[in-house]
Amino acid sequence: MVHAVIVVILAARCLNIEAINHDKIKGTDPREGVMEAFAVGYFIWDTLEETLIHYHDPMMAFHGAFVLLGLTSSFRSLFAYTCIRFLMMESFNSWFLNCRLGIRYLDKTGRTGTVWQLINGILLIVVFFFARIWFGSLTAYHFLSALYKNHTMVPLPLAIIYAAGIMMLMVFNYIWMYKMFAALQKRFKTKPRERDPIISR
Repeated sequence: MVHAVIVVILAARCLNIEAINHDKIKGTDPREGVMEAFAVGYFIWDTLEETLIHYHDPMMAFHGAFVLLGLTSSFRSLFAYTCIRFLMMESFNSWFLNCRLGIRYLDKTGRTGTVWQLINGILLIVVFFFARIWFGSLTAYHFLSALYKNHTMVPLPLAIIYAAGIMMLMVFNYIWMYKMFAALQKRFKTKPRERDPIISR
């Protein structure tokens, strides 16, 4: 949660950097480098935790690994524009997904399937949709368009890694959106002990 708050602050101050907004492929700035360096530290920890310590979902492990690969590649002064927006999207959304106290409280007090839990779940899904589905898809489209128009400026292996990584992350987001709907729906069909947890990404 601390990481998510700090990254949103660092990313917000990079949104209007003229050099980056003018050149979406190679534009860079020291402030963006600070944001990336901080995020890399977190995703090293996240990837190790998801693969070696608390492995339970291959998508979570791939998510951390793909983001880490993309961030470390960005230190070559490439794709800062997209990096800023994807990190801001991921971190802002994490504020809400990591604060599931309302759902947990209602579960523990035997009020699974109540109106309050429905409202809580809908708010989580709405935030996820606008942050990761709508804004994420829009950012991915702009990135892939810029990559296609400027493909001669980017080494082919790196372009393939980035394009595949962006598309894979968006596929994960759509899958997680479906899982959130399924988990919320199941809470209103089963007993509290049979509920599914809302995902924590």
